[in-house]
Amino acid sequence: MSGHTEGQEVDPRTQAIAHKHEFEVSGIQARPVTPQDLETFDYVLVMDRSNEEDVRSLADSPDNVYLIRAFDTETDEAYPDIPDPYFYAEEGFEYTYEVLNRSIDEFLATLVTEHDLETPCYA
Repeated sequence: MSGHTEGQEVDPRTQAIAHKHEFEVSGIQARPVTPQDLETFDYVLVMDRSNEEDVRSLADSPDNVYLIRAFDTETDEAYPDIPDPYFYAEEGFEYTYEVLNRSIDEFLATLVTEHDLETPCYA
């Protein structure tokens, strides 16, 4: 996996969107996914098919790698990638936030259902 953003902090435009939606991202730094991550985590969520291919190449047969947008109830199945807002104006960052927010909500709901949890773990 590429480490070209390793150690970089969150893009200032992402920080602005995070602040707008009242959550903190300062101090978070990029790091590459490692083979150890695939052994450690039950779920590895990726943003697009290119990331998925790269992450899956780190292990023989990883069954814990998922496209996060697969959980988006409003997705167009023909385009399962989260759009990269880096090359767009602020509206692109807002749109990406909205897609991620929906996708994560549905992912968490899926965890509750699949693991037969009595109460949402994200309440």
